[in-house]
Amino acid sequence: MIILILTVLLQPQGQELLGPPQPSVYHWKDSAGRLYVTTTVPPPNATILEVLTNKNAEIITADESDVISMNPAAHRLQMESAMEEKTIKYWHSKDKSFLVARQTGNNAESIKTLDALFKDVLWGDGLWAIALLPLVVMTIVLLIAWWVCSALSKSAKVSAWAGFVFVGLLLSHVSTINALYRPQAKRLDFMLSMLPQYLGGYIQLKPDNQKAIRSHVAALPKTVTNLSPAWNFPMEIYHIRKTLRKVVLDP
Repeated sequence: MIILILTVLLQPQGQELLGPPQPSVYHWKDSAGRLYVTTTVPPPNATILEVLTNKNAEIITADESDVISMNPAAHRLQMESAMEEKTIKYWHSKDKSFLVARQTGNNAESIKTLDALFKDVLWGDGLWAIALLPLVVMTIVLLIAWWVCSALSKSAKVSAWAGFVFVGLLLSHVSTINALYRPQAKRLDFMLSMLPQYLGGYIQLKPDNQKAIRSHVAALPKTVTNLSPAWNFPMEIYHIRKTLRKVVLDP
């Protein structure tokens, strides 16, 4: 039973429910020699300098001082060409909310919109129910322990119970990482790639804000390994929320 549970929990998780996974990033040069950074495949006459995926996202070959990003409106259109209509409408609504809040100087509304976004990302599409899985796993293990220990001597019960409790805690941790934290991390990764494009009115982020967001993108995978302490991912969420609150108020 325990081996079966571990096998199921360690299976790769499906794609995030909020939208498609973060696309590859292309560094390419047009026929005039200008450099671009886009998330869509470059045109046929372009010279591709580097294709960055989740595995090599920290590798940058082009000089950042020479890179010319695409016009924000054009960049958004290219991103939306690979998105579902439902996802596009969702992000357009967030973009409008941020724009109205910024134009009226309503910082509280900006924070409220961001908090609602976090709620959708972390707990939307039924993810809140997955939070109960560690408790279910621990309950099953303890029931098995009770059944096994009922036939043991009093001296053997102590060691057996200690072993089952340890296994229960281990399985609860693994189930939390694989069934909850990893899907949430994928959704957060997608959110971090989308939010800079939908802060209202095609506004462009300051370099410091862009760097802060990229650092969170790089940190997320490290917080959801099976050997990561259970508090690493919640702490990263706290830091991401803190960073994005500054970003939406002063992009």
